[in-house]
Amino acid sequence: MQSKTLHLNLDLPSCLYLKNPESSDLGKRILIEAASFIGSNGIDEFNFLKLAKKVGCTEATVYRYFHNKQQLVQYLLNIYWGSICVEIEYSTRQIKSARKKLKTAIEILSSPHPENFTDNKLAAAVVSVVMSEGVRIHLRPQLDDEIKAGNFKYYSTLLDQFESLISESMPNYPFSRSLASTLIDTAMLQMLYISRYNNFTDKECIENGSLGYLKSLIPGGKNDNG
Repeated sequence: MQSKTLHLNLDLPSCLYLKNPESSDLGKRILIEAASFIGSNGIDEFNFLKLAKKVGCTEATVYRYFHNKQQLVQYLLNIYWGSICVEIEYSTRQIKSARKKLKTAIEILSSPHPENFTDNKLAAAVVSVVMSEGVRIHLRPQLDDEIKAGNFKYYSTLLDQFESLISESMPNYPFSRSLASTLIDTAMLQMLYISRYNNFTDKECIENGSLGYLKSLIPGGKNDNG
């Protein structure tokens, strides 16, 4: 069974929740408060008892929506990855140049678009979760089983999207999928470094964002101004 989110019309697989959190005002508050807490404090400090106190409900109520905190995080990350997929699809639809389509996709990846969400507070909170957990979640030993179950649906979709754009732009390049995952994960890490750990990145990225750096990862991209 699939559910439609209220902000982007994403088909989020039912493996990401027990009860669709966007089916009720309480569920939406759970999403917002969870994202805000995790983005500020990290997943290790987060639990459903703390979330319930913030929301003003019982811990048991939270468990009606999500099996555990990892499932909740994956739900939030899929919202983010899905929003990027939608934006890339919409923004590149009328572009004929393969190189221009790839560059447009990288621009979107380097600068999240909160206007894709109807709730600005949720948008900001989701981006903060991406910064703290977006790459780290790939290090879980259960990752292979979770991928097979569909928990990373929109990361996989985004990966396919970038692989296709890279292959279209550079048909002879032998590492399209590796470069695609590098671009996606690097963009998430750079958001974190720029926001919190300036000594992990360059002054250029701190002042102007990660777009220039991400474009430089594309073969020939460093001097590509077209």
